[in-house]
Amino acid sequence: EGAAAAAAAAAAEESGLGSRGEMGAQRPRKERAPASDGLESFKEVVASFAEEHGVAFVPKQRQHNGFRVYSFGGASVYLDKDVCHVESGGSQWHPIGFTDLLEYASSKKAGGRT
Repeated sequence: EGAAAAAAAAAAEESGLGSRGEMGAQRPRKERAPASDGLESFKEVVASFAEEHGVAFVPKQRQHNGFRVYSFGGASVYLDKDVCHVESGGSQWHPIGFTDLLEYASSKKAGGRT
């Protein structure tokens, strides 16, 4: 009898009914955030990093391969998923980490080439 009652209670819970068959015993569901490709949140991470280091991070009026190009200090960058790409010498783009980007942008702003 105990096993049958436990099985009935489990079935009632799965169906949204309480142990006595009443509605409203269903557990509240957590709402999910809208699906995102992560681009906006990564952009915010880059913007925060720039702000923390006193570097301007602003959109430019151009794109590269369909991605918005931004000015990060003295460097041109675009963001693809969670990777930052920097333009270096004659339309060459390559991935770059934050620390290296900060150094590169500083050297570009100062007029140096790396």
